[in-house]
Amino acid sequence: MESDEELDKRLRVLNDAEKFEELRNECEEILKQEPRNFIAMGYLTGALQELDNMEQSLDYCNKFLNIYPNHALILGNKADALRDLGHLEEALEFYDKAINENTSDTLLMASKAIALDELGRTADAVALCEKALALDRNDEDISDLLKDLKGN
Repeated sequence: MESDEELDKRLRVLNDAEKFEELRNECEEILKQEPRNFIAMGYLTGALQELDNMEQSLDYCNKFLNIYPNHALILGNKADALRDLGHLEEALEFYDKAINENTSDTLLMASKAIALDELGRTADAVALCEKALALDRNDEDISDLLKDLKGN
């Protein structure tokens, strides 16, 4: 049987190669055998989002959160799906839950900042990006987002 580390590495290769349909199929097969496999859950919901299937990703997120209610990755994926579906206030709630579970995740902070900006709360988005940069000064994505938010 494959270790969690080996499984993560195998699925990450598909994800990094942007083979999202193959990743989706692989995760669904894993979950048929191991319905509580949190690694496959995370990759599946992310792959569905990359395939622009937000509704299905959201359905899976809800299912998985019934099993792992405080799983930061799944909470974040649910927030991303909600944001992409235009449910910005609800998305913020799930970003907050995810960030509470993983307080150093700058990607979650950036995603929440985007939702805040979409709600017209640009000052809050800027403050959150500055907080994220304090955690990781080398994060170019956060730096670029902050510049965009400030209009630079």
